[in-house]
Amino acid sequence: LYGGGEAWERGPYYMDGLFVHAFLLRDEALLSKAGMWYEALLSSQSEDGSFGPSKTLDWWPRMVALKALVGAYRGTHDTRILRFMKNYFAYWEKESKTRPLDFWAHARGLEAFSALDLLESEDPSATFPELKKELLAQTLDWNRFFEMFPYKEPTDHYLSKRLFALLKPLMMWLDKREKEREKPKP
Repeated sequence: LYGGGEAWERGPYYMDGLFVHAFLLRDEALLSKAGMWYEALLSSQSEDGSFGPSKTLDWWPRMVALKALVGAYRGTHDTRILRFMKNYFAYWEKESKTRPLDFWAHARGLEAFSALDLLESEDPSATFPELKKELLAQTLDWNRFFEMFPYKEPTDHYLSKRLFALLKPLMMWLDKREKEREKPKP
């Protein structure tokens, strides 16, 4: 929230739970906490339409943040959220062909559809058919995956716990290196 965090998934997942619960329960303490995150998220949008920390260009945490904003919109009907989404989806549509979804974003790409659907239902002039096509093309086909489900044995059958423990430091180092590589140039 204040720039000292890990700039990836904690904030968006926190908002996703916080917004929905605060607005559903109408709890003053939760609403106050949600308000800080909500305003920070809305004010983080840059002129090009992107938002969030510049430490990472990863699509996936932003999908979770958009999902959180869907809950916030349903609780507030704040039209700033619709403008925010419209600007972001215009940005994403421009970037989607040169920066395709990868890793977690590839697996979770369809999470952005709830925000796209909300925006289109509330603002019929805000349609992004090309972005929808790109999202579908770049996202894992979960229907096909489950129809042909390859993992029929317990996890231990496919991945040794000892091997995983040995590989985890390497995986974390590679993940950190990848995130540093994605930093935008000043």
